[in-house]
Amino acid sequence: MLLLGTGLVFLLQVLNTGLLAGSFNENEIIAANLVQEMTEQVRNTAYANISAGTVTESPVSGFSVFNRATTVVNNTPVASMKQVTVTVSWYVQQKQTSLSTVSYVSDV
Repeated sequence: MLLLGTGLVFLLQVLNTGLLAGSFNENEIIAANLVQEMTEQVRNTAYANISAGTVTESPVSGFSVFNRATTVVNNTPVASMKQVTVTVSWYVQQKQTSLSTVSYVSDV
């Protein structure tokens, strides 16, 4: 009976780990899409209308688990370019996880 009980505990732990891993993978896919969405939005905006600064969405509309920060820095890495950093963050077991991308836009 002890062996059966130990086996059940082990199986429940494996199942729990598998479910957590599946949820983590799903969250990474959603985060990657949220990063891509904002990157595309900035890319499709006229250069003159891309303002320097940080815009934070906490939470992202329609995705209550995710926060997104978009930071634009003028003249980086050179004059007439803007560096755009998009970061999406969420929590996994009370630990913050994030996914970021950096891109550059130019008026050329």
